Amino acid sequence: MWKERPAHRLWRNLLRWIGVCLVVYWILAFALTHVPFSNESHEVAAWSIPHIDKVAHIAIYTGLSFLLSVWFGMRRKSRGAIAVALSVTKPLAAYAALDEITQGPVGRDPDVKDWFADLAGINLGLCGFFTLRRWLGRADRQRSANPPRDSLVRDAASAIS
Repeated sequence: MWKERPAHRLWRNLLRWIGVCLVVYWILAFALTHVPFSNESHEVAAWSIPHIDKVAHIAIYTGLSFLLSVWFGMRRKSRGAIAVALSVTKPLAAYAALDEITQGPVGRDPDVKDWFADLAGINLGLCGFFTLRRWLGRADRQRSANPPRDSLVRDAASAIS
């Protein structure tokens, strides 16, 4: 009977947890972008920090894009950067537009500038994913170029005997 290697089990569990975090984050992001604000609370927030809503949109979509990129990057057999970028950018850009359109019925103002902030967040999340991917790839190459000392000792011992 075939036994699953611990590394595969760890990878599958990590993928599951990233998926769970992605779903929870997406639900919270939807809820946050659809909470109706009263005019007084919106004016106070706008007065205290200019363009805070744009910053919030960028932050929300940066996290969403990063999590979705990691999830796609771990799942796809072709782990090419362009495939991951397209798999994330197209649906999230469409979702961001839908998100802005559906804010009108709950008393919020749909704004094309918010959509541009969402797109900026999507791109920042992708940049974070590609930075992480490059860093992990570099660490993996260094690890394979410099194997742990105990494996060198083991290899030397097996060569001697």
